Amino acid sequence: METETEWIGGLDDMEVGTAVKGVVLPEHAADLDEMDAEGTADADADAGGGATATTEEKECWEYVAEWEYEQALTFRDSWISIWGAKFGSFDQTTDIQPMRYTDAEAPGGYAQPLHSLQIYSIKVAEIRGGLRWPIHVYGMIAARDIVDRNRNIIFDRSRDHCQTLTKEDSCLVMTGPTRPIVMLGAATFEIALKVKEGSTESRDKVLSFLAVPHDNVSYLELSCATDRKYISKLSTLEFTMSQIARSLEATISVQMVDGSSWPHGVRGEFSACTTSMADRKVVLLDSGSEKDVEVGADGMIQLSRRVASVEFTGELKVCVDAWWQGEMKPKKAWKVFKPKKAGRNYGTFNLVGMCKMKVTVAWSLLSYYPVNRPNSPYGSLALLREAEGRTV
Repeated sequence: METETEWIGGLDDMEVGTAVKGVVLPEHAADLDEMDAEGTADADADAGGGATATTEEKECWEYVAEWEYEQALTFRDSWISIWGAKFGSFDQTTDIQPMRYTDAEAPGGYAQPLHSLQIYSIKVAEIRGGLRWPIHVYGMIAARDIVDRNRNIIFDRSRDHCQTLTKEDSCLVMTGPTRPIVMLGAATFEIALKVKEGSTESRDKVLSFLAVPHDNVSYLELSCATDRKYISKLSTLEFTMSQIARSLEATISVQMVDGSSWPHGVRGEFSACTTSMADRKVVLLDSGSEKDVEVGADGMIQLSRRVASVEFTGELKVCVDAWWQGEMKPKKAWKVFKPKKAGRNYGTFNLVGMCKMKVTVAWSLLSYYPVNRPNSPYGSLALLREAEGRTV
């Protein structure tokens, strides 16, 4: 006999087939928009049996979305109450920059390889509630971790610079995180996305408004996938992620050298991965088929993202793929780097007959502390225990 469950967790804790309020969740939330029509047809054919079931399923998804929305509404007040006095404004972004310990040792040795969360992609997997492809998306996605509890920006676009998503290409172009997301206890994803619907903002729709925890994988020995789906009334977002075990920070830059330049009309994709999970890559830049790779006056490639996490005992693979117009197969070049506790590695990309590039990887250990003070009460285990209502 199926028991009724009053669900109080995030969607990432639920599996398809879970009974919520006595109803089993359907596999695809996007089917909700079609359920009413299908249910009505079933009702005409069979005295309404199908209609009752689909109505309950729809109510189930709406219950989940409403609960998540209510949690997001209270998140600001809760954060200010718990962390505001220590970490400043709710809207403040993290002041901690990458390459923190590349050139200088952490005082007192308070830096080490730590578990971190690597985000590969964020996809608008499903839309509903009357939304139709393409959609024009703007807003923000940020992560908050134990280090300083401030926003570590992952995606951020204004209404005047929204991203157009299609059913075939519905992944957001990420610009972060700007430093690794350290996993001690849960991190929190703060999501506030809208769809531009007309000339005035008052006509826009809320695509996703969430504040959801992402739990640490305890006793982690090997890096592992930690993908999640997050549901809202009008959308389902798919986060493709991994928790990287005992990781270092790698900050990557690419520069044109020896007078070479990126050829006009050639699409370029720069990516990085830890070789233990080679099928999961961090896209540092994808110029797309309609844009050239942007190069600064100093020859530096203008990457969208620069930071990746790599196991201390692992390897980092940095790749470039180049597509000429009309060609299906790209030209490729790559370089594999061994991690270091500090300092830099250098390598060269040679795309034969095309251009030459220098790759620089700056290495840094990670720290729980937001400031360089070994005795700081912020960012340590004391904060985690304080949040859990315990004493040190």
